[in-house]
Amino acid sequence: MNAPYLSRILATILTVGVVGTGLPAFATTDSAPTSQNQDETQAARRAETLRSTLILLKNKVKATPRDGTIRFDLGMVHLQMGDYVSAEKEFRLAREYNVASAKVLPVLGMSYLAQGKAQMVISDLQPCPDDIDCKARILSQRSRAQLSLGNLAEADVESRAALATNASIPDGKIARALVLIAQNQRTEAEALIDSVLRLLPDQPEALAAKGDLRAMDGDGDAAQLNYRRAIQNNPRDIVSRQKLAMLLLTLGKDAEARDEVERSLKLAPKAVMGLFIKATLQTRANQFGAAMDTVRPVETEIAQLPRGRYLLGTIHALNNNLRQAQDHAEKFHAAFPANLPGTKLVAGLFFRQGAYDKVIDLLAPLRGQIEEDPAALEMLGSSYLAVGQITEATEMLAKATRLQPDNTGAQTKLALSHLQEAATRDVGIHELEEVVDRNPENRQADLALILSHIGNGDYDRAVTAAESMAQRQPNTPLPLSLKGMALAAKGNTAAARVAFKAALEKDANFLPAAINLADLDLNEGNLAQAREPLDAILRQSPTNLRALTARAQIEIRGNEVSAALPFLERAAAIRPEDSATKLQLLRALIAAGETGRAVLVATEMARLAPRDPSTLDAAGSALLAAGKREDGLALFRQIVTQAPSDPRTHFRLGQVLARMGMNRDAKEALDRAIALDPKSIPAWTERIRVEQQTSGYNAALALARTASGKITDNPFAPLLVADLQAATDHLPEAEALYQKLWDQTNSPDIILRLYRTIADRNDPVRARRLLTDWLDKNPDDHYVRVMLADDLLTSNAVREAAEQYSILIDKTPRNAMIMNNLAWAYSRMKDPRALQMAKRAFDISSNVPQILDTYAFLLYQSGESKTGSALIRQAYNIDRNDPSIEYHMAIVLADSGDTAAARKILAPLVTKKVVFPDAEDARKLYQRIGES
Repeated sequence: MNAPYLSRILATILTVGVVGTGLPAFATTDSAPTSQNQDETQAARRAETLRSTLILLKNKVKATPRDGTIRFDLGMVHLQMGDYVSAEKEFRLAREYNVASAKVLPVLGMSYLAQGKAQMVISDLQPCPDDIDCKARILSQRSRAQLSLGNLAEADVESRAALATNASIPDGKIARALVLIAQNQRTEAEALIDSVLRLLPDQPEALAAKGDLRAMDGDGDAAQLNYRRAIQNNPRDIVSRQKLAMLLLTLGKDAEARDEVERSLKLAPKAVMGLFIKATLQTRANQFGAAMDTVRPVETEIAQLPRGRYLLGTIHALNNNLRQAQDHAEKFHAAFPANLPGTKLVAGLFFRQGAYDKVIDLLAPLRGQIEEDPAALEMLGSSYLAVGQITEATEMLAKATRLQPDNTGAQTKLALSHLQEAATRDVGIHELEEVVDRNPENRQADLALILSHIGNGDYDRAVTAAESMAQRQPNTPLPLSLKGMALAAKGNTAAARVAFKAALEKDANFLPAAINLADLDLNEGNLAQAREPLDAILRQSPTNLRALTARAQIEIRGNEVSAALPFLERAAAIRPEDSATKLQLLRALIAAGETGRAVLVATEMARLAPRDPSTLDAAGSALLAAGKREDGLALFRQIVTQAPSDPRTHFRLGQVLARMGMNRDAKEALDRAIALDPKSIPAWTERIRVEQQTSGYNAALALARTASGKITDNPFAPLLVADLQAATDHLPEAEALYQKLWDQTNSPDIILRLYRTIADRNDPVRARRLLTDWLDKNPDDHYVRVMLADDLLTSNAVREAAEQYSILIDKTPRNAMIMNNLAWAYSRMKDPRALQMAKRAFDISSNVPQILDTYAFLLYQSGESKTGSALIRQAYNIDRNDPSIEYHMAIVLADSGDTAAARKILAPLVTKKVVFPDAEDARKLYQRIGES
């Protein structure tokens, strides 16, 4: 192992020395009692083992429990036996029973340090003013404690004071040397250590410190030699054993490290650093459950070690305790932001939760440091892929695959990245096919290939690929289920049904096939038949959580929300700690009008996860929706109480208070958020909105200008002023400021605002020209092209809109919303491709109400009224505030003869003159059914 690497690892090795201290010279050589029982005790020690001495002293304690000197002697025996908890107890009692502070405080401090109670050393022990030996020893212990807590400046002061108080004892010199080592002043540190060793060649702590210095120089052999000498001179020197174990671990000698740490744990079974090292070894050996068992009793203490939270975060992550892992990992990252493993740990946890933007924020600035790290490159590339930054995704994933040519996961994601661009789509398909050919058992690549064919509308190729997968994996249901998906996407529902049933014949509990089969029935309006596949699974596996939640979704999609509740309640009972399942139940209860039960569930969620902000937020929102204002608000205040220095908690509370009309309290909460983060644009935006509501436009404008003037390093800060002007119909002023910002930044966010402002000023031609002029110069700006296409579609320029959407589809072939809008444009053009395009969008995102509605209405218009009307009802139940969906629901109702219900839906759209593409048709329908 090279010297730089060994030196980097030393930070952890040194932690052993300052957290779990060994017995300094005076504790081992001057350890005989000096009380009135001295002769008797010394005789007992000479004649018996420490154990017999322990029994003797315990008997004396029973006889005279308030004798401080006996308590002190008993504490010393416990200390030498490594029972630091018992030693602490006896020393505390000795102090209470009037043993001199100069005698008891140094050994009490040793018991604290041995347990990792560094904070107790600082808060409980003050230097003895009248005894220089005691004072020097306490100061040296305080220095070690400060060092273990990462307070290097304080450790420096305490160690200098210890050395100045009494330079004749080794404690101060060793404490000072440890600080110098931490400051990388090795020469000065070694001089102090050598001065100790010249007088006391076998002094264990000095030998251990010498080992530290050799480790820093990269000389592992010399470091081991010094640690072993320290142990030889004091076999109960737990610290040196721990340091030796950690060194052996860093040198890759795990078996020797395990032996050494087990010896140290026999001496001190509860020693925090020993358990830390043991858990590290268990983690490296993939014994994740055992590592969890090791750290659980001392998790609080391990969290105080410099690398303790990193280890705890890793162990919790490996045991899928993501909430605890996130807490430890983020706190470690906050304390050591430059630590690359810590940053990758936090990023990995965000990645597992789908927070890809946060992964990018963490890893993108470190691209130079992860150039040779294929796992980090794959994570970053995958995150770029997830958020649609295809160029960056391709670059990172290509590097990952070059470093690990056999990493089929990275190869598959690289292929998916290539599929996103028209110019490399064929390359992506070819790459997936190569991965499948090289790795016939790679289900991920097979799945990606087949789904890519489906997403591209190549249904026949998808069927062929699925059949090929079925030949390679004849005993698994997945290929048949994928074949069914391709056939269903092609419109061949009969063949799709056969494929899904064949998959279930291979595995009656294969949930994807059951769900897909149920979807076919739901799409045909056959709710009773849709229930059967999942009911069959639940008869065999009544506690299958995924099956229960999927079964509930069938009822919800079938407009039978109340019937979904028993399934969600069973799922919540199976895993009561799962806030996601409870959240589904909560939403269903609210949708079903079961506000009383919703309140109970929300309260239970808050009780089970009292420190999880996302759970408390969801529960609080539910309580507010159920009319429990005070209870709901209490949960948002609870979030603030738990994280009072986090501006986001105050901002969220301010938002809630503002929505409740409690503007005075909202202002206070938002002002606290701004005080904690004066550059928070969202907090300022909300604060300005509240100011406008309570004090009027001029007051809000003054506040917006004040905020913009304070945030001088953000070019978008003037948006606070411009957005207020636009929202309050001060359009000329808003346009002028947007134009100025657009000239400065050329940001899509600005052009969107500028475009809308110009359009709102009744100048659609100039607004559209703004977009087309930009696209002439920047044809690859997808964001602006979407704006242009949507503008054309809204203006009923459907042919031009279709041209723009087609360009976008070519660039982003799996963008379901663009497919949806293109399908709608085709339908206005009477283009037969409309229904097929809507089906492609539906296959990708069937739960998005607008996509569901488009596909459903086109089915309805094509003559498949039963299926179409059922799906329209589903879309309407998901979103009752979309005017197009409302209009289509009204058509279904009117055609079924329920004109009263249809008029009830249409009345607000017509009387309020809501603007949407079908507004004129909605008005005509309203007039027609009003006359019928």
